Amino acid sequence: MSASASRAQSTVGHPDSLRQLLDQRLTPWLKDRAAAGTFSGVVVVARNGLTVYSAAFGDANRAKGKRNDLTTPFNIGSTGKMFTAVAIGQLVDSGKLDLDAPVGRYLPTLSNPAIAKKVTIRELLNHTSGLGDYFEHDFIERKTYASAAVDYLPFFVSDSLAFEPGSRMRYSNAGFALLGVIIESVTGESYWDYVRKNVFERAGMTNASFVDARMRPANVAVGYARSPSGGALIENWDFIEQRSSPAGGAFASAPDLVRFSRSLWSGKLISAKTVDAFTKGTQDMGPGIKYALGFGDGTMNGWRFVGHNGGIPGASAEFMSFPEHGIDLVVLSNIDEVATPVAFYAGGLITAGKPIEPRMLRPPPGSPLGSPALPPAAPRIGAQQESATMPKTAEGRLLAAFLIAYNTGTTASLTEFFDTRMAPVPGRPTADRVSAQLERRGVTGALSLKEVTEQKMGSLTIVAKTEKGGDINITCIVDGSAPDRIAQLLIEQMR
Repeated sequence: MSASASRAQSTVGHPDSLRQLLDQRLTPWLKDRAAAGTFSGVVVVARNGLTVYSAAFGDANRAKGKRNDLTTPFNIGSTGKMFTAVAIGQLVDSGKLDLDAPVGRYLPTLSNPAIAKKVTIRELLNHTSGLGDYFEHDFIERKTYASAAVDYLPFFVSDSLAFEPGSRMRYSNAGFALLGVIIESVTGESYWDYVRKNVFERAGMTNASFVDARMRPANVAVGYARSPSGGALIENWDFIEQRSSPAGGAFASAPDLVRFSRSLWSGKLISAKTVDAFTKGTQDMGPGIKYALGFGDGTMNGWRFVGHNGGIPGASAEFMSFPEHGIDLVVLSNIDEVATPVAFYAGGLITAGKPIEPRMLRPPPGSPLGSPALPPAAPRIGAQQESATMPKTAEGRLLAAFLIAYNTGTTASLTEFFDTRMAPVPGRPTADRVSAQLERRGVTGALSLKEVTEQKMGSLTIVAKTEKGGDINITCIVDGSAPDRIAQLLIEQMR
């Protein structure tokens, strides 16, 4: 056992000590963020299925004044890929699927021969298929409602594979949508019915469901996101999938995910052999994290964790299970991109008694949740210069390289940049996510440096001029353990 793991084990030797630690260190930290508008959601820590710590902040529905609580179902985004993976695992256990068989064995009428003949089930699960993202073809804009998993096929089935299957990793929502089609073909049931009966009900996930966004359900947390035209945060129903998909978007409460975890590790959902195969990481995703088959596999302070995160406009989720210690950590939020820094702060307390401080955790621009509590700004630089130049620092070099990659105008160049220069996390397709941030703000055409506005150790903020869409702020935060890689890239509309 590593020294860090040993120290962590002594810190959290019994539930009371862990509860005490989190009450004393995590609760006031969360309260500060909630008051500042940087967190709205739920945090749950459980050991062996029993809740050790829980906290809820913010509104589930602002219009109705409904507060978030432990029973509130949140949109968990790509965290739901774990459910699709488990469904595939069940079919493997029953002998109905072979992980290394080509897709065409189960979908003989698939119209793309490259996918049918070359791509295997395993490669869909570990994102090495060469498939991309069905969102690239106006899936959201068309307000597509999928009544069956095959309804996703027209949005990607004619696309060429980006690379030879198995040769590299590229996060793919299309790959998981195709897994849903395979589940329907093999079982004769709809994807949603199968997962509801064989995952949600079997695990006792009483608040988990697949939501029809057209109905604006009142019993879930409403997501709050920025509209494409900017301005204050608004309900996100028009910016998300109209129905939860095999690639993500299911709704679940934090206790639901704890029950899912306990059912997974106990063998209630899939066999122990399959659990081991599906949670053992094989694809490098950056320092300390690998992707397995629908699950991320990483380490924190010497502790192994398994899980997945998710992020969509107006919602973010992080699920981490520490299997050797029986501990589950769930963070669910109904605002953008805040679950991961909260989870890592809490995870540091759990594993070492010392929080992992996020370098930056700011409220979404224009957030109505409260006044931002930001650190004092560094002196503004560049405004008095005759021409703006990027600082000759690690952050400056990375941000300059990003602008070059983006300005090539191709998805491939941007994807390659992030594959090599950014430390990704499971469930978060970086290039696609950054492109979506720009598209939601109406940014098109080339970006150019206008002004450097804030320079600090580990981060750099610039104003970038766009051809269309106005000026934007871009903040580059470097990975402390690997200064040649980006830990986070934040894009904000100028106020």
